[in-house]
Amino acid sequence: MSTKDWHTPISKEIIHDIHTVLDFARENTLSDLYADLPIVSGSQETFLEELQKIPTVSATELIKHKEKLIHYPEKDIRYLVSEFDLDNWKDLFLYAQNIDAEWDTVADEVAAYTPRVAIMTVPLSWQLGPMFYKTCRKKNVPVSVLSPRNPPLITQLIKETEAQMVVATSDVAEDVFNILKSEGLQEQVRLWHIVAPLNKKVTIPQLSGDTSIEYHLFPGIPIGYTNPSSKQDSLSFLPSPEYFFEVINDCCYITSLKCHTIPLIRFAISTNTSVDQDGHITIGHE
Repeated sequence: MSTKDWHTPISKEIIHDIHTVLDFARENTLSDLYADLPIVSGSQETFLEELQKIPTVSATELIKHKEKLIHYPEKDIRYLVSEFDLDNWKDLFLYAQNIDAEWDTVADEVAAYTPRVAIMTVPLSWQLGPMFYKTCRKKNVPVSVLSPRNPPLITQLIKETEAQMVVATSDVAEDVFNILKSEGLQEQVRLWHIVAPLNKKVTIPQLSGDTSIEYHLFPGIPIGYTNPSSKQDSLSFLPSPEYFFEVINDCCYITSLKCHTIPLIRFAISTNTSVDQDGHITIGHE
């Protein structure tokens, strides 16, 4: 079942979090991107109506204001790129990530699966390595970060380290798994964590062990996740708890619930969205 209009359930905590983000964005001295944000009432009865009076923002708007995106001092951040495919360099802008940022879903998975070693192999331009390394090492799990260009090398490292968790793109995961399978080692990896661009159709390979899928708006900004313990038969996902989601006439908007390095306020992430009765979101692709 799908519905045209839907939003994250509104609670006093949600209202408080959004007000905190709106105040942070509006009053930030390092950026005037959101200087004209209107004041939104704290009333639970009128909150959504007032929130939806705030103009929506798109990636095009961020590109136009790319000199105004910094919301934290430069000593506290690293710069990431907005594009998964660097051939789209004309649309690229830099955005910030806190140098102490941790990867919440990976942290939860490491705690649940306690892998001997965790390996990540995604395009190096995505710059997910520092966040991955910090998260895993905090859990005392050794890591290795590799270029995805050489699946046989990745496979060899998995074998030699007895790695049990792999973070990869779907195509690299499939290539590596096929090599492992050819050598009778298809059961070694207990968890495959697939990183997928939100607005690009991704084919999820059939892999042994559990598979989670995490959808990123930009590299390093995850906004949706599928639980590895569930049997995923579609490309729907659970919305990230770090954002307030609205679906209006099939268009999906998100608003940060934390003071992110770039707060996203009523940011349009898709124009072809459906939501099922359990709150799982599906982004349609052409």
